[in-house]
Amino acid sequence: MTSSVADFAETYSKMSDDELSRVLSDEYSLVPEAVEALHAELKRRPQTPPTIATVEPQHDPLTGIHGWLFWWCFGSIVGAILQLHNAPTANPASLLSLVFFVLFYAVLALNVTTGICVACLASFALRLVFINFITLFIAFALVMVVGVLTALVSPEQGGELIGGALVAIVPVAIWFWYFKVSIRVRNTFGRNM
Repeated sequence: MTSSVADFAETYSKMSDDELSRVLSDEYSLVPEAVEALHAELKRRPQTPPTIATVEPQHDPLTGIHGWLFWWCFGSIVGAILQLHNAPTANPASLLSLVFFVLFYAVLALNVTTGICVACLASFALRLVFINFITLFIAFALVMVVGVLTALVSPEQGGELIGGALVAIVPVAIWFWYFKVSIRVRNTFGRNM
């Protein structure tokens, strides 16, 4: 249920000047109805100190999809699309081949979906980011297990698989840490991952 201008006006009429000043300082986060009611209340109060009317809304520069958070979204979406040229082929005769085929496309789809949800500021975006990271860690662990098993037969191929997984896990670990400690993530989503 949305509130009307009258609902906000009633609330603001009961507030002290200090309380209105705090609301005004955070005006950029209000819905249009609340802004309209707030300005009407400020005009209605003749004894309102001039400091209330002259307070500029404070906008934290570390909010929104900018900076490193933008690059993470961009990399998740574009990086997944660019990985399509590395897609494994499905060999119906090999169960392992089919499993890797399905996992590869599932992880790419999850990367794209997560990047879009974060870019759109979806309320569940951080949960999806966490699921995405856990999925990537599991996928890399599986690739390393297959690499070790492959190394028993072909050390060169096994080494390539293990090396590729180790190289790929480093940026994922760094981004995982970013989502745990980033001020921008906390300001944008209200919490860190």
